[in-house]
Amino acid sequence: MIDQAVKIAMKKNVPVVDAEDNVSKAISEMIKNKIKTVFVVENGEYIGAINAYHIIGTHVDPANTKARTIIRKPPTLTETTIIRHAVHEFMDTEYDVLPVVEGNQLVGCIFFRDVLKEVPSDLKVGDIM
Repeated sequence: MIDQAVKIAMKKNVPVVDAEDNVSKAISEMIKNKIKTVFVVENGEYIGAINAYHIIGTHVDPANTKARTIIRKPPTLTETTIIRHAVHEFMDTEYDVLPVVEGNQLVGCIFFRDVLKEVPSDLKVGDIM
């Protein structure tokens, strides 16, 4: 399964906020969906992500700060990205979820825990890396 596309494990219903929304809305989406990261779109196109740890680290006023001002750019995957490659991307970043995009459109996301479910339990680390 590690050589299959991430499409088999990705989530399609992705919580997003608009770039012009305030950070308070991003926090609300995180709480409502029990997640640490929300994705940010502008005119329907993916532009970045906001992670709870980034909000804490920026010391901004969530009610008066636009989402666009604190976004980060985690690596993006496509639906055809192989799970083995996704494992590498997760290992090189602090994110536990990565966006899945086609062009500039956010089509889903994949959580590290879901990627791990696709890795056979008898596989050695060296087989992945």
